[in-house]
Amino acid sequence: MSFRHLGRIVIPPPNAERYTTVCQFCNVGCGYDVYVWPAGEEGGLKPGEHGVVYKIKDTVYDRELKPESTDFTRIEPLSHYLGIPWISESMVVRTIRRDWFRGRGTGEWREVYVAQIPSPECPINKGNHSIRGGTNGERNWSPWNVAGARRLKFPMVRFGGRLEVVTWDYAIDLVARVVKGVIDKWGVDNPKWGKEGHSIFAHRMDHGGGGGGGMIENVTAGLFFFYGVRTAFARIHNRPFFGPENPAIGDAGPGAMNNSLHDLRLADVIVFWGTNPYTTGTVMFIEHALSNLRGATADEKGRWFDGEPVVDTYMIIVDPRKTETVEAARAAARDRVLHLAPEPGTDIVLANAIARVIYEKYRNTVDNILQVYRQAAQRGFGWDENAWRLYIEEALEINRKPLDQYLAEAERITGVPRRDIEKAAEILGAPKPGGYPKRVWLMYEKGIIWNQNYRSIYALVDLCIMTGALRGIAGTGCQRQGGHQEGYAGPEPPPPPWTNERLHMSPWNFAKLNRIELKTYDDYKRLFH
Repeated sequence: MSFRHLGRIVIPPPNAERYTTVCQFCNVGCGYDVYVWPAGEEGGLKPGEHGVVYKIKDTVYDRELKPESTDFTRIEPLSHYLGIPWISESMVVRTIRRDWFRGRGTGEWREVYVAQIPSPECPINKGNHSIRGGTNGERNWSPWNVAGARRLKFPMVRFGGRLEVVTWDYAIDLVARVVKGVIDKWGVDNPKWGKEGHSIFAHRMDHGGGGGGGMIENVTAGLFFFYGVRTAFARIHNRPFFGPENPAIGDAGPGAMNNSLHDLRLADVIVFWGTNPYTTGTVMFIEHALSNLRGATADEKGRWFDGEPVVDTYMIIVDPRKTETVEAARAAARDRVLHLAPEPGTDIVLANAIARVIYEKYRNTVDNILQVYRQAAQRGFGWDENAWRLYIEEALEINRKPLDQYLAEAERITGVPRRDIEKAAEILGAPKPGGYPKRVWLMYEKGIIWNQNYRSIYALVDLCIMTGALRGIAGTGCQRQGGHQEGYAGPEPPPPPWTNERLHMSPWNFAKLNRIELKTYDDYKRLFH
């Protein structure tokens, strides 16, 4: 970074160019203000002497920022809430840019400062930032940037346990020889290895490089893997196969992203399942989840609930590990945080066990929620009564297996004590005073996506349906957390050998492909058996 260890930074002057953007790292989408101004100029500390000016009246979050509030002579802890952002050394970089006097990018090269500052105007982060987000400015290219100097410019190969720089010709030839040797020895397909028997496994970083080269790099990589090497055993960097990351929630109806972070602030119950948001979505967790858990959003709830009672918020965290998220949540409200630590790979059993208890012990609440879906179906909502009945009878084994036996098996398989399963069901299913169902907000991520994927996600969606998380009202939601902003362009892969196997596609698509009519409950049972 340009100012590391100097003990001071330059502040944008009043005439600095100002742009808005979002953080490039995680899924939260924190807002940032970008200032650009000529090197050699800088603003002062007092209002009017610099260009960091905020003016906003936010009626949703009940905030108001005034231009005269940005006084850098009186920075205090958490001053970003007052409209005075903390500007660190890693947010400002000195670089070069063409001047724009005769049009964008047409003039002489000039030295400029670029400051990328978390914006107090943005309701997502309110001027706060994660550790990664605070380095957005540093990641702008600069000939004087220490981070840029560390960037690898040549390939490296390990010789005798030590990485050594090699030429591009050497590296390309080495990779080609290894790939060719593997194909010559084992072939592309090997039936003895089963349906996934491919000698070349393509693990690709699909987002491409910076500077607009992403699409070209994606296409080129796709051509190499799918047509040059001819492997169908490929996956994108953040998912276990080459395809959508969570198709089950799309097949179920709502799609992977179906609510806003404002819903997180209004929820009665927050569930983080297979995700560690204190580390991977820091601002979302601190500004919204913990604020809700502490009771800081009670007034907001009062404005949105229209007479519905505001109750203490509970949080359920499902993760085999005792993560930073668990520790931070317990520090905020120890008696209202439940941590469930299932054995890896047993999430389906755990989700169904919680749902079974809810269905049996809080049946009236469940029926009220189902009535909402059924009424919505009259207005076009895609409610499937036969699929719901199949879930109740086949997955939850209602009327087929006693509750005690069902929970005993779940406890044995998952390692989660029965009392915790029942506590989770109570938190999610017990109605609020007046009989109101709780507003449930559930988020999942890689712990589920990389864990049987389709069936695990569908089990969570079914649990969300039962708890009313998909009612479409404020404070509810059922979605993945997300990784970061992304995009893909490239060729379709060749047909893999398992295309026609139903376990690798949704049952509904399988039925459509094979022209199986799904009209009665018996049709559904035949499909799944």
